[in-house]
Amino acid sequence: MNYTQKNVDDLFEEDEIKHRAALLAHTGGPSLNTTTKAPAKESAAVSDNRSTLVWTPQHEAFLDQHIFLGESAKLEDTFNFINEQLADLSGGFKNFRVFPEEYKTVGYFLDETREGCYRIQMFTYEDKLGVNCTRLNGDSLALCSLWKNLKQSLHDSEFYVDKFIAEGDFEDEDDDIFGDEEDLLDMDSFKYLDFSRDEGFVKKMVEDVTDLNVGTHALMLLKFNMEKENNKTFVVEKFAQDLFDKTVDRLSGSNVTLPDAVCAAHILSCLVAQATISMTVEKIGSIIDATEQWSSESNNNNSIVPTASEEAALLLTTLLPTALKHISEANKNELEISDRFNRIVETTDFHTVSDAGANLLSSN
Repeated sequence: MNYTQKNVDDLFEEDEIKHRAALLAHTGGPSLNTTTKAPAKESAAVSDNRSTLVWTPQHEAFLDQHIFLGESAKLEDTFNFINEQLADLSGGFKNFRVFPEEYKTVGYFLDETREGCYRIQMFTYEDKLGVNCTRLNGDSLALCSLWKNLKQSLHDSEFYVDKFIAEGDFEDEDDDIFGDEEDLLDMDSFKYLDFSRDEGFVKKMVEDVTDLNVGTHALMLLKFNMEKENNKTFVVEKFAQDLFDKTVDRLSGSNVTLPDAVCAAHILSCLVAQATISMTVEKIGSIIDATEQWSSESNNNNSIVPTASEEAALLLTTLLPTALKHISEANKNELEISDRFNRIVETTDFHTVSDAGANLLSSN
């Protein structure tokens, strides 16, 4: 099934309502149609004027992957630290949307060829402050990797104590597999595909980019495996024009998710910088449209899924000076380059994108 952003929100809300109703029926609690009084006692860690909006689950069964923080952990400090770590785990980019009034962050995490949409939210339960991680959509292995690294950071920074890490029982499985021979192995031979071994497979991936059912997976595979220099050279020599055209078409199509945009931006950046390709005014216009779209959150209040990506917007902004060399001054005027990038600079949610847009304007 091809999930849209609204599908993700609706499915999660429906599942949570059913879960709550079943639990209340089992415990003899009040029905969903009745109003319950808020607990009289609040956690000592929740002390600011937004404390009433911190999630307070009625039962631990409502929680997904979660941890309870140490007594000294503060709500604001922990939430800010988590968002900093989420950006660091995504290469320094903000691929998430923050809801500060609810101490909640919703985003996408790309882990090599896997991607998943998560919700990380602060909560209080039985006078204890905690962090909960919910998978909203996508690959559970990607989000397990995210959660593992986030817990490690929280433990290292003394927001909580993980007994497995503290006791040294939380080892990387790769250490057990490869042991002391790891340095002797060519890890890239395990990590990446070798595109030169099957040109037909690569051609199929390129064709699949515009397929709404498998396009995201094709983009993920291409983006990740093109990190290997031999694969990048192979794609540039064999499929540059076709991949460029299809990637722009996918980027400007419907139902484009954040992982689609990020992978497309990486692929286009590589092709524009290294390949000899033809760029029409229409294709460049589509890239500018995508840059503007992903540089700031939409005003759609019906979805919690992020509609802006610092990574995608910055990569697209950075590749445009090179792309614009392929068209005339008259075509640049037709595309209203100055007006559109002034708007991006003024409205973007990311200072890195604003700076790159300003640099583009000063050079044109």
